[in-house]
Amino acid sequence: MNANCQGVLTGANILPRPIWLTPSIGWIQSDLIQSTHLFDASLDVILTTEVIGNLENPSAVAREFVRLLRPGGRVVHTTLNQESICSFFYLLVNGHFVVFHNSCYPAHITELLRTDLRRIFAEAGLQNIQFSFTGHGGIPKLT
Repeated sequence: MNANCQGVLTGANILPRPIWLTPSIGWIQSDLIQSTHLFDASLDVILTTEVIGNLENPSAVAREFVRLLRPGGRVVHTTLNQESICSFFYLLVNGHFVVFHNSCYPAHITELLRTDLRRIFAEAGLQNIQFSFTGHGGIPKLT
């Protein structure tokens, strides 16, 4: 069944709809690797928060984003900064990035740097790819 989400806010997650979520917000339970069954070009903005490192196939998801976006639509994506000095130091000392140790598996499975993200999104058809950083963060394992 196809759905058009015009004019509404809709969340998507592999988990069931949270019981606390207000009824005015739509919900799609999906692993994001398969189609969300929304109409092509049905969304103005797609916001993902700390998602891409948890996906087996980020390229497939980026292509789905492009399919769903209206002309002029935007993807706003947040992810871990694997390029920080702390992340590189952790990689050198431990042989993997901070949140990719055994206790985080299988939640974090895809380590991506800015170059990887740029390629994935550009190959999917997104244009004007920009990066910015919050300036917040810390040393791994410390508050």
